[in-house]
Amino acid sequence: MRPLNELRDAAADAVRHRLGSQYVRIMRSGPALMAELPRGLATAPAAEQPELARLLVAAVRAVDAAAYKHGAGRQAAAALHRHH
Repeated sequence: MRPLNELRDAAADAVRHRLGSQYVRIMRSGPALMAELPRGLATAPAAEQPELARLLVAAVRAVDAAAYKHGAGRQAAAALHRHH
C-alpha cells in the first residue's frame, strides 16, 4: 500500500478530475485507488482510519461520477461491492 500522503494526493487528483469533468483520467486511476483504499482502511492504525475513510468516499464519488457519465452506473456499484 502506498503511504498515506500518496493516497491523499491520489484522492485529491481524483476529486480534481471529477470537478473538471476529466472522466477518462478517473477511469484510468480510480479502480486501483478504490482497490487500495479499502485495504488501507482495514489495516491502518486507528488514528489514520477517519482520513482513509474520507479518501475512500472521495474516490468512490469520483469513480461513480465517471461511470455514470459513461452509462455504467450499475458496473460502478458492482465494482464497489467486489472490493469489499
